[in-house]
Formats: sequence, C-alpha cells, structure tokens
Amino acid sequence: MSDRPPPAAPEVEVDPRRFTALWWAVAGPAVVFALLFGPPANWTRRQD
Repeated sequence: MSDRPPPAAPEVEVDPRRFTALWWAVAGPAVVFALLFGPPANWTRRQD
C-alpha cells in the first residue's frame, strides 16, 4: 500500500457541437414524425 493519493478522475468535457448533434439525432426524427403525422391521440383533450 503506497501513500499516493488515488489518481484524479479525468475531466469530462462535453463538446457543445457533439451534444447538439446527439440531441438532434435523437429529437430530430421525433419532431419530423410529429410534424408529419400530427400529435398523438392522447395529447388531444377532446375525449367525449
């Protein structure tokens, strides 16, 4: 057992461009689908 402190955790830096690309890769198709096909039925409150 050495008296060295444990190595520090690496700094996690999120590249904003990478985050945006990932976000649009996930949200983009959902937005396009919603625009093309309209909101799901459970979003409308016209359930008589």
